[in-house]
Amino acid sequence: MKRKVMKRENYAKYSPTILRFAVGGFFITAGILKLLSVGDLVSFIGQKLPAPYFLAWLWLLIEIIFGAAVLVGWNLKYTIWPPIAILAILLIFIYLPDYKDAIFTIWFYLLAIAALVSLRLTDAGAWAIN
Repeated sequence: MKRKVMKRENYAKYSPTILRFAVGGFFITAGILKLLSVGDLVSFIGQKLPAPYFLAWLWLLIEIIFGAAVLVGWNLKYTIWPPIAILAILLIFIYLPDYKDAIFTIWFYLLAIAALVSLRLTDAGAWAIN
């Protein structure tokens, strides 16, 4: 009896899908949690940056809207850039100045940026809305 061997190429299309679900889910969850405590977010941002109300709402809306776009794989060529921009701004202006207290957050944000760039460099994977 001949055994059927599944080739690695058969599963390669699912790697970006798994990454999309993880990163999109992370952004949606983080955005919803921020939405539930906007006041805390505003005071956190107000300690470091001007216009805390505007930036807080911008931050959480980018996480929710673009997180959902990443999750479903919609137009990743463009939809990964706003989350990357917000993560980079947060890293530079909020977390890097106090890097000793935020080293794990810094690495986590760098990992999220790397995952988004990886999704840009590959296709959206299986079950994507293009």
